[in-house]
Amino acid sequence: MDSFKNQLILDVREAFARLKILDAERSYLDSYVRDLAESMRDVVHLPYPSNFSDKPQVLTTELKRLSGKSQELLKLLSNLHQTTIQALPDVSARIELKLSCEKMIRAAEAALEALTPDQKIEVKNPGGRPPKKRVQQLAVNLAKHFERLTGKRPTITVDSTLEGNPAIGEFVRLVDDVFGIFQIKENPEYFAREAIKSLKEETSQ
Repeated sequence: MDSFKNQLILDVREAFARLKILDAERSYLDSYVRDLAESMRDVVHLPYPSNFSDKPQVLTTELKRLSGKSQELLKLLSNLHQTTIQALPDVSARIELKLSCEKMIRAAEAALEALTPDQKIEVKNPGGRPPKKRVQQLAVNLAKHFERLTGKRPTITVDSTLEGNPAIGEFVRLVDDVFGIFQIKENPEYFAREAIKSLKEETSQ
């Protein structure tokens, strides 16, 4: 088993570790996590995964933004007053962060220079299942296994005390975590809601 798959397994297992798993399902969880990592390993960390929603031009946009934000932070760190620096509990933290910013700027600029012409323009989806269809299937799969592993139906509530009334709950957090692990640039709340809707339709038939 290669180190890349091992890391995916660890990341997915950590996402599920936040849930209260039924004791009787713990052994099944291990096999499910491995199967999920295996099935998704080929669509993670690709330059522009056509399996999902990334577009090649995202590379240029995000690299430029990364470089710009790093430069802004570096400038801020360089212009701090001495009294502010001395107030920091760990004065070496500023130096370490400055060095990290400089390293990130160099890395982003090098990545921009290394981009090929094909990576700077949008390309058509090479075929296969529609990207959003695959994302939806993953979300539904997570919903079904959430119910099996926890014994609870996946639900979503909103936090009315926060701006925008963001969705909260164990299931939407799980979808958010898994989407992040597999670098799926889609709205986890939307697909979590669609998965719950799909699950209800299946059980009502």
